[in-house]
Amino acid sequence: MDYRKDIQGLRAIAFLLVFIFHLNSSWLPAGFLGVDIFFVISGYLITSIILHKKGNNKFNILEFYEGRLKRIAPAYYFLLMIISIVGFFIYLPMDLGLLRRSLITAGLFVSNFFFATGDSYFGAKQAENPLLHTWSLGIEMQFYFLLPFILILFKKKYLPYILAGIISIILGYYQYRFMVFGQESGTYYSLLARIPEFLIGAFMSVTLTNGQIKNKKYSLPFALSGVLLLIYGLMSLDANSAFPGINSFLPCLGIGLILISNDNFITRLLASKPLVYIGTLSYSLYLWHWPLMAFQRYREGVFEGHQFDWKEIFIISILTFALSWLSYTFIENSIRKGSTKKFLIKIACIVVPFGIATYSLHWLSKKFEIPYEFTQPSFATGSHNVSHVDTLGDRKDKNPNVFLLGNSHANSIKPLFNVLGEKFQFSIKTLTSDSFPALEGIEKREIPEREMLFYNISRDLVPQTKQHIESSEVIIISADSFNEYPSVTKAVDSLAKTLKPNQKLVLINSYPILDRNPVRINHGFVKNSDYKFKVTPNNHSLHTIDSIALVNKNVLIWDISKASIYKDAPYYKDTLIYYDDRHINRRGAILLGKEIEENFKKKILPAIQN
Repeated sequence: MDYRKDIQGLRAIAFLLVFIFHLNSSWLPAGFLGVDIFFVISGYLITSIILHKKGNNKFNILEFYEGRLKRIAPAYYFLLMIISIVGFFIYLPMDLGLLRRSLITAGLFVSNFFFATGDSYFGAKQAENPLLHTWSLGIEMQFYFLLPFILILFKKKYLPYILAGIISIILGYYQYRFMVFGQESGTYYSLLARIPEFLIGAFMSVTLTNGQIKNKKYSLPFALSGVLLLIYGLMSLDANSAFPGINSFLPCLGIGLILISNDNFITRLLASKPLVYIGTLSYSLYLWHWPLMAFQRYREGVFEGHQFDWKEIFIISILTFALSWLSYTFIENSIRKGSTKKFLIKIACIVVPFGIATYSLHWLSKKFEIPYEFTQPSFATGSHNVSHVDTLGDRKDKNPNVFLLGNSHANSIKPLFNVLGEKFQFSIKTLTSDSFPALEGIEKREIPEREMLFYNISRDLVPQTKQHIESSEVIIISADSFNEYPSVTKAVDSLAKTLKPNQKLVLINSYPILDRNPVRINHGFVKNSDYKFKVTPNNHSLHTIDSIALVNKNVLIWDISKASIYKDAPYYKDTLIYYDDRHINRRGAILLGKEIEENFKKKILPAIQN
């Protein structure tokens, strides 16, 4: 197949869309379509190459796989090797295990399955994982493995119908799932869900001779239609859209129409020198841009993600292009040339150090481990996100009539209740879940996709929490999301209205939150930075629970946000009492419990002992 500069230009557009989206998704909410453009291009090119060689009786499937490895592996494994080394210096020991698992799955080209499981609530978020973008390369390699069999098994004259049928069946299947189950977290990373995007490119290749329109009078209308379909996708989609599936079809079809067009002003524009240059570097650019952003987000220690300022954008852009040029020139373009033997020797010089560095991360994470009491909610975590109920406080009390539930804030103050229970001789049952208290009535339609995994976990625990609520005299709820979603407020209010006369509901106004993750800022649990943390009290949540208590006489408010241990937050005597920007650690919870004993004795204990 002849070299086409316009396809390099399309690759440049694809990268720029992704790059802008990753810098700030609000600038280009549908910039993620850049990945789909890459998929359509791959389907088109690989199909064209295979069919051309098959037509000349020169296709060899092993040579095809070898060619794909030579194209993808050198720069890819070099990146993984660098990340495994740099990650040790940037990541905290507690997060090196996650980095190691990401490296292993990325190295095997199966990271899409790993990332489909969703965020871990604690530790590094996916937006801070330097290997998140490898999901698309995993899908691409998996597709390369499958496509030759389809093209070999069937005669070319049947392929358009077979490909169109596969596209229709898969799109229909996922549309059905979207209608029945809504957006599912794993779909975005699914090979099956992405196959139509590759096959749209393949369809364009097999339908037309040489994969292009012969009659030039149709070339410009097709190209313009393709551009309009892409623009429509960019204007109508965002991160909350049901995607991929039907919503990916029109923009991908648009790319297919551009690919089969030739010799018009759009293809000439795509073939311009700046776009061709970026397109030539696009693979390396895609590899390097995300790790730079992810490491910076992690280093900044912002729990909900980090919006880059203009200085950061400038530095990231310069480094992305510089590292990509070096990678393309000395790794990607150099190693893939030459004999198979030379390639294997050169790639081994990258893969072996990568393997050693990745294996060493496990040992290094243990050697430099920060004590769990400073970095995790390490008490009674067996009753968090699982259907097991722990008992805190006085173990001699065999009939606990107090039940603690809520989200991660409730989980983090379990040590506090253990201290108070031992002090005042009562026991407390507890079952907590990330992000959402396991209460009836929290509506799925309000929940963003990034929280859907945690929402589903909390829904699974609702029947069990309901039983314990009914059998307890005092129900305690701690959460920082009382006011975040209307249905959470409504669910708490509904619970308050259904209390029995002998029941009390205690709503906790939680501790203040920070603007940065203090463990990352200090790279440890001892004060090692002059950074001035912004400490924000939970006033909005307090207003919400006050309004519930005002109309429900059996509701008590317990405000733990004003204790003196927050005076130098996140430190207490130069040692951390927070394990991230939103949660106190075990040590902080124990200190808080000891400080507010008298306040608890006065405001809450009478309800328990009544």
